[in-house]
Amino acid sequence: MKTEIPNMYERPLRWMHYRAHTSPHLFWPVVIGLGIPLLEFGVVMPIRRLIYKDHEPVQLTYPLPARERVELTGFDDE
Repeated sequence: MKTEIPNMYERPLRWMHYRAHTSPHLFWPVVIGLGIPLLEFGVVMPIRRLIYKDHEPVQLTYPLPARERVELTGFDDE
């Protein structure tokens, strides 16, 4: 008796079960690759919006003092 291969359009869950057992090296990377964007938009984005507020950006430059610059003397650079 030969096992019938399930049709993807008629029984999608049975087809995924069959493919997960017969060719897991192809099935699981596709599942993981499609699941990560869904998790990003379905879980991470609402958490960022509802729970965690945005942080202040890290300062990339040193702030200059709000005063006149004093001309240095005593160095023999010239």
